[in-house]
Amino acid sequence: MMDVSTIRKVIEDTISCSNENNFQDFCDRLFLELYKEDYTPVRAAGSNGDDKNDGYCPKARIFVQAYGPSRYEERKVIEKIDADLKGCAEKHSDIQTWIFATNKTLTGAVHTHVDEHLRKQYPAINLQLWDHKKISDEIINRYISGTLEALKLQTIIGKNLDLYKECEELGIIEEIFNFIRQNRKTKKVPDIVDVESASFRKLNDKILLNFTGEQIELVKSRYLDFLGKITSISLFLQRQTEIDGDSVTELKNIIQDDYMFLKDSKISTVPVEDYKILVKLSEEYLPEDKKKSPEFRSNALALVLSFFEICEFGQKEPPNFATT
Repeated sequence: MMDVSTIRKVIEDTISCSNENNFQDFCDRLFLELYKEDYTPVRAAGSNGDDKNDGYCPKARIFVQAYGPSRYEERKVIEKIDADLKGCAEKHSDIQTWIFATNKTLTGAVHTHVDEHLRKQYPAINLQLWDHKKISDEIINRYISGTLEALKLQTIIGKNLDLYKECEELGIIEEIFNFIRQNRKTKKVPDIVDVESASFRKLNDKILLNFTGEQIELVKSRYLDFLGKITSISLFLQRQTEIDGDSVTELKNIIQDDYMFLKDSKISTVPVEDYKILVKLSEEYLPEDKKKSPEFRSNALALVLSFFEICEFGQKEPPNFATT
């Protein structure tokens, strides 16, 4: 599961992009979870319409009005609040709390209107304005406290966060991929000697060929840590190969050249020996404005680990099999 700040952004984006009936459906999922057995969704039916609310809690006497316009217009929002609150108060005399939920950010004028006019007009009603940030806060606070499970959170927002994370990482990988190809600096590297192995070795075998001592366990642990990202990169490279195979070949050659430069070697199959070489190589592929981004740093390192795994650099064969 992704970090809380990213989840918050996903929730806010989901809400702001939900309009009309989609937003009302979202609110039903939200309030059904927040108020459990007490919340009842309401839909327009017959001459009574929606009874001037989109959902309510019979026991707690909470009434919800959902408003999901595709475009925010301050005047229309104020008119909507006035009309819906008035209609709900006329039909239900025992309202304890009235919630106006919307998919947009409410401007100061809306809050001022409610505070200076409506709260005085309806002193017995607890008036609450839930814009997309307030809704996000309600969800996140319950998630952090443990009262809202991850699966329930995903049900409310209608998104699989693991798949969303994969798509987000594919976007980061693509940006790194394009940066490497577009910003490559010419380096003085020795002439390349083409060294091809008879076949690929398993990852564990290759780690043993390239590292010794504590370095072996360190590299293995990094592969376990980045397994999800490496899988995403493999998917990206597979798709990119289908679209433009030459660009993937170009990326492979760039990484090999940069590796030889760091190792001061004429061939790309010399043992890595030090894990820091992989880290330093990955740092070459970070745009200047992303050098401190944990997500970009981890994906750049995962990209380098991916190419190491598929034998694009580093020792591939035991010394007695290696081509000289």
